[in-house]
Amino acid sequence: MYHYGNMLKDSVYTYITDLGLCRPVNVKSSQNEYEKQVYGVLPYMSPEILRGGEYTQKSDIYGFGIIAYEVYPSKRPKTKKLYNLLNDLYVRKHYGEINKQIEEADKINEKLTSGLSNFTV
Repeated sequence: MYHYGNMLKDSVYTYITDLGLCRPVNVKSSQNEYEKQVYGVLPYMSPEILRGGEYTQKSDIYGFGIIAYEVYPSKRPKTKKLYNLLNDLYVRKHYGEINKQIEEADKINEKLTSGLSNFTV
């Protein structure tokens, strides 16, 4: 996935430094549990990805188009409102999954906290 953080610009040229991955590197595309998870930087993600669709070459072209829009005028567009909207939509769609991850993290934190009380300095 392309995004502005992966662009380097000198006085003449702009370079793409990282083409990115659409899933964790240790996961094969055939593993079902990761097929519908969304990875990427929200303002650069194509609408079909946010709707749960598959990553395609068109998804990369969308992200690259956002970058072209940012690079051409040499300033980033005001994307905070767009980012907040996309973030809200993503959270609403995946609320149950996100809540489950938070609950699991809370359980781990409880175990860590109780385990740390056994240490003395």
